[in-house]
Amino acid sequence: MEKKDIRERVDFLYQKSSDFIRDLIDNVRVSKVAIDWGSSAFKIISAKYSNNLYSINKLIYQEAHPNSEYSQLLGDIWRRHNLCATNVYLALDGPNTLVRTIDLPKMTKKVLNDSFQYELSKYVPFSSEDVYYDFNILPIETETGLMKVLLAIAKKDFIEERLSSLKQSGIFPRRITLAPIALSNMFLKFYIQDDAPVAILDLGFAYCAVNVINKGMLLMSREIKKKGEDVLKRLSYRLNADISSFAQLKQKDDIVSKEILQDVIGDLIEDIKISLDYLETKENISIRRIYTTGGLSLFKSINSVLSDTLKVDCLSLSISEYFTFNNVSRNDFESQEGSFSVAAGLLF
Repeated sequence: MEKKDIRERVDFLYQKSSDFIRDLIDNVRVSKVAIDWGSSAFKIISAKYSNNLYSINKLIYQEAHPNSEYSQLLGDIWRRHNLCATNVYLALDGPNTLVRTIDLPKMTKKVLNDSFQYELSKYVPFSSEDVYYDFNILPIETETGLMKVLLAIAKKDFIEERLSSLKQSGIFPRRITLAPIALSNMFLKFYIQDDAPVAILDLGFAYCAVNVINKGMLLMSREIKKKGEDVLKRLSYRLNADISSFAQLKQKDDIVSKEILQDVIGDLIEDIKISLDYLETKENISIRRIYTTGGLSLFKSINSVLSDTLKVDCLSLSISEYFTFNNVSRNDFESQEGSFSVAAGLLF
C-alpha cells in the first residue's frame, strides 16, 4: 500500500471518528518520546508539541550498564511512566557507531551510493555488509575541487540488538540516528551562527566527542579516547571517595576545586587538543567557541578550566529557553540539561 493511500485512510477515519478517538489521534500526533541510549544510562524525554514549542512533561534518567536486562528495564520504565510507544525517536553512540567527513571526487548521489556498497571499507574501518549507513553530500567544495561527504554508520549487530530489546518491550522507534547528528540538528535550529566555526563537546560517561559545526553544517565528529568514566575514576582516587556516576559527581562537585578539576581532566583536554589540531591542519579551520554538554558538563568550573587551557571561549550548551514545561520544573531540567541534550535534539 502506498504511503499516500495510508495517509488518506487515516485522514478519512479521523474525520469519521468520535471526539474521544480524535483526541487520542491528536495526542499521538503531537507526542514524542526521545531516547538517548548511552553506554551507561537511558536519558528519556517525553514531550508534546503545541504553539510552535515542545512542552516537556517527563524527564527520565535511568542507569543501564552493559550487564543490564535492557528489555525488562525499558518495559518497567514505559509502564511506570505511562509513555507513548508509537512516536519514539532513538539516538545511539559509542564505538559501534561512527560519523565521519571524507573528501571524494565529484559524483552523483546514486553513483556514490553504488560505490559505498562495494568500497565503504576504503574510508571507514567497516565493510558495507557489516553496517547500516547513510550519507549526505555537503554543500561545500574543497580547495582541490573535491566534494565533502558526511557519513553516518552503525554496526548491524549493534542496531539489531538494540531494536530487539525495544521490540520485546513493545517499543518501535520511528527513527534512529546518532548522537552527534541529534546535537547538531538542535544547535543549528536554535543557535544563531555566523561564519565562525564552533565545537560542541559531548562529554559522556563512556563516549566523548568533538563535534564541529561550520557554515550551517556538521563538518566533523571525532571521538575522544578519554571518557567521563576515566575522569570519575581519577577524581575518586584524588578525593578518596566513591564517585562512579554523574549523580554522585553532582553531590561532590562543591568540594572539587578548579585545581583538582584541572588535574583530573588533564588527559581529556590533551585529547581535545589533538582533535582541534587535526581540524586546523586538515581543514585550516580554527574553533572560535566551544559549547559543552554531557554528564561531565555538570562540573561547575569545567568551562573556566577548558577556556584557560584551550584558549577558546567555552560555554554550556543551554537549551531550556527553547521549551516549556509541564509536570517537570524548569529548574530540575536546567540542573541536569547536559545529560539530556541529545534526547532534546531528537525532538527536532
